[in-house]
Amino acid sequence: VRRDGNDLLIRVLGTTDSLRVVAHFTNDATYGYQVDRIQFADGNSWNQASIKSAVLQGTDADETLAGTAISDSIDAGAGDDTVNGGSGDDTLSGSKGADTLNGEAGDDLLLGGMGNDTLNGGLGNDILDGGAGNDRLDGGDGDDTYLFARGAGQDTVYYAYESRIGKLDTVKLTDLNAVDVSVRRDGSDLLILVLGSTDSLRVMSHFTNDATYGYQIDRIQFADGSFWDQSAIKNQVLQGSDADETLSGTSGNDVIDAGAGDDVINGAAGNDTLTGNAGADTLNGGEGNDVLLGGAGNDSLSGGVGNDSLDGGAGNDQLDGGEGDDTYLFGKGAGQDTIYYAYENREGKLDTIKLTDLNASDVSVRRDGNDLIIRVLGSTDSLRVVYHFQSDAAGGYQIDRLVFADGSVWDQTQIKSQVLQGSDSDETLSGTSGNDVISAGAGDDTVNGGSGNDTLSGGAGADTLNGDAGNDLLQGGAGNDTLYGGDGNDVLDGGAGNDQLNGGDGDDTYLFGKGAGQDTIYYANEARVGKLDTVKLADLNVSDVSITRDSSDLLIRVNGTTDNLRVMNHFAEDATSGYQIDQLQFADGTLWSQSTIKSQVLLGNSSDQTLRGYASDDVINAGDGDDTVSGGAGKDSLYGGKGIDMLYGEEGNDRLYGEAGNDTLYGGSGNDVLNGGTGNDSLIGGDGSDIYEISIGSGRDVINNYDVSSGTDVLQFGTDVSLEDLWFRRSGSDLEVSIIDTNDKVLVSNWYAANDYQVDQFKTADGKTLLDSQVQSLVDKMASFGVDAGAERNLTAAQQTQLDAVLAANWQ
Repeated sequence: VRRDGNDLLIRVLGTTDSLRVVAHFTNDATYGYQVDRIQFADGNSWNQASIKSAVLQGTDADETLAGTAISDSIDAGAGDDTVNGGSGDDTLSGSKGADTLNGEAGDDLLLGGMGNDTLNGGLGNDILDGGAGNDRLDGGDGDDTYLFARGAGQDTVYYAYESRIGKLDTVKLTDLNAVDVSVRRDGSDLLILVLGSTDSLRVMSHFTNDATYGYQIDRIQFADGSFWDQSAIKNQVLQGSDADETLSGTSGNDVIDAGAGDDVINGAAGNDTLTGNAGADTLNGGEGNDVLLGGAGNDSLSGGVGNDSLDGGAGNDQLDGGEGDDTYLFGKGAGQDTIYYAYENREGKLDTIKLTDLNASDVSVRRDGNDLIIRVLGSTDSLRVVYHFQSDAAGGYQIDRLVFADGSVWDQTQIKSQVLQGSDSDETLSGTSGNDVISAGAGDDTVNGGSGNDTLSGGAGADTLNGDAGNDLLQGGAGNDTLYGGDGNDVLDGGAGNDQLNGGDGDDTYLFGKGAGQDTIYYANEARVGKLDTVKLADLNVSDVSITRDSSDLLIRVNGTTDNLRVMNHFAEDATSGYQIDQLQFADGTLWSQSTIKSQVLLGNSSDQTLRGYASDDVINAGDGDDTVSGGAGKDSLYGGKGIDMLYGEEGNDRLYGEAGNDTLYGGSGNDVLNGGTGNDSLIGGDGSDIYEISIGSGRDVINNYDVSSGTDVLQFGTDVSLEDLWFRRSGSDLEVSIIDTNDKVLVSNWYAANDYQVDQFKTADGKTLLDSQVQSLVDKMASFGVDAGAERNLTAAQQTQLDAVLAANWQ
């Protein structure tokens, strides 16, 4: 027999047969729905009292047992059971399994037994003992007692709320004394830990509203009869140990020492003193004028609201005073501390760094980006103030004064001045919004001018100077330096060494002279119309330099030295893309404009050089030397001069003259004229209707005329060559045309490989034309005579007559 809600359920064991008496237990089986007795086959019967007793006996199954209006004693037995006591002073035992015990009304005793149980006292002064397992306990209304002992597991008094004035909820440690436990605050929870075990009792939300909200237990009673009241509990949770723990203060003025371990201390309201001691500790002052002492270890200190004092102690600490006039203590052996984004934008704030055992002569101060760094000389100790210089040290992250051990004080103005003084070490110096003068000294330094018209000097070393906004003067000094002008009309002087220069926006001036090394104006782009960037040669005149084009770069060389200045991408887009310098000024006042510079780089000389034309119609004479000449766009005339030259007509209708030497001529696109001059030349017409000029003295030239366009390509012979002087023969896949009685010949490469390699016409100066389709007639007839090269004049009269007929028929 079982109770199911208000129903009585009679089951026949070993079958599915059952009899349900609906609403039997309504009004404690007195409402009128109840059966009054159960009679068995053997003559025995149960009256109403026997029925009530029978349904309170548990089994090993999972079941729900419900008491009556009187004081019941219910043992659920094994299984995951639910036991409801009803009214009356009940004793509910879960025994084995994960049970739920509900005392309901009355002063109840709830015994969870083994398993992870849930105990709810309900109304009345209840006693709750979870037993073994991790249990959840809630005494409900009344003065409740929670029993806990060794082996009880990890129990929780789970949001057991009662706001009644005068309530007295007790945790009774049945076999434990004060020396056997530690108590800790974890968030808003109270945590009672049994030393030397994993057993614990957590009181959820105990400390809400400073342990007055209604979730708190009111005392802890020990086995020896001693007890801690609420005040004693609060005091105990503020005592640290060697373990890692979280300690939280009250609304009063707390003194908390965390002891060893990596601890978290929360001061809450009040003027608190928080000491982290050894370990990596986190100290949060909360509201009030707090003293935070990190102690040894890498600690994090947050002052919160109030005028706080923060001392990180030994180790690399992170400090944030929060709101209020805060003081940061720092000294020898303090490590590498950071005041980390300590923001307060209140007008009149006064945050102070107090150097407890250091004077001005013991430290150096530097700017690193937007940070202020205070270094202790002769050590690795330092204090970094993150974002101190944000908005020119007015952004709210700044400390406002620096106080030394001898009582001297640096205010904000003095701090700004000190960070602009360089030393012999590698460092970063940054200016303000004013007109700064910064000398970095020796070392590989980075100097940032900020806004204002600044003067930045790198001194010795490989320095980086950033002018930023304003009309700045940047002087690299000795070493391989990098100079960035930024916005404004800047002057950049790399000094000795191989320097990299970029003026940025504005009309910039680059200073260069003898001994300046091999400097580069590095992709200094500004596309502004009307810009005027100048290279000023301080001690050099026109006769002292040579200027050339190297790909898209302009190269200014100091004659007789290795000094040079390279302007990267100067000639990009025909020196109009924004990378170009606009004028070149010499020591004697001579000024070359952009047009003059372009003209100068097209002048050839006796050295091997590369010359490149512009989009206009250029005339380029390479002079002696093995040169490379490119015409670019436009109708260009390119002259190779002496040497083994390479001429590229590129776009446009160009004229290419190889002149002396074994040259290579590329016509490119357009209708080009190619004349190799003397020497054995290679002629490539490219696309378009091209003309190849051959005369006596041209040497042994090769024409590669691959052209799939519809143009008409012509091999034009000079006035000193008549059609009777030409001998046509096949040489493999090539067509060979020799000028009789000379060593000159021209080879049309791949003539027999495909029509696209053939020239369309052969022309003589007297107007005769031979078409490509007629060439084979001459080749065949001349081959039929069987004469050797050089013996073409030794034909018989009959052969000559035949040849004259073929020439007359095909040359028109």
